Amino acid sequence: MYKNAMKSVLLMLSLCVLRLSAQTVFVEGFEGYAGSNPTLWSRSNTTLILVVTNNATDLGRTHKVATGLRSVFFRDGENRTLVLQSANAVNVSDGDHVVVSYWASQYGVAYESSDFLMLSAKFGTNAWVDVVKDAGQFDGGGTPGIPLAYTGTRIDLPNADGFSTDFKAYWVKLPVSPGSATLLLKFTTNSGTSNEDFWIDDIGVEVRPRPTLMTIR
Repeated sequence: MYKNAMKSVLLMLSLCVLRLSAQTVFVEGFEGYAGSNPTLWSRSNTTLILVVTNNATDLGRTHKVATGLRSVFFRDGENRTLVLQSANAVNVSDGDHVVVSYWASQYGVAYESSDFLMLSAKFGTNAWVDVVKDAGQFDGGGTPGIPLAYTGTRIDLPNADGFSTDFKAYWVKLPVSPGSATLLLKFTTNSGTSNEDFWIDDIGVEVRPRPTLMTIR
């Protein structure tokens, strides 16, 4: 009798499962620009932040990429910024959180803890927040399946002196602020000594939506 009662209860219930699907909403590999100007972005210095071609030489450097043929190059100097322009803000209105990914590399000299690459983000009309800072030798961080989790405090990666001439990958999860429909990104590089240069490539934004219930009867 107990088993029959349980069967009746189960028949009366619907089986609810979570339906989740991630969507890539922004990709920037710097491949589509005709020249050295990344027109989707604004630059703090238009002569020392350039879209460059793999193995080409500009500003005394032979350039490199993570994938494809092009990347963006930051010549040494303090607080150089690359900012996604407001007109090109990424739509994240359907997201519970987003995952931002990018690849970065250095030149073959010793970078100290004062030399860094930092990712900042801005949701809607909210203020900019600093998300990930990698100082000294690049470490990279996170994976597609287990990204670094930003929870309101900047993530500071290890800052040992050195350099990484290979590209390092970064994956970081950001919670979407309630009511915010758009996302802007900013990359800041800082180095106080000549020859401490940076390359960034393959920036991506993936929206992971709020869980929805799919009813199976």
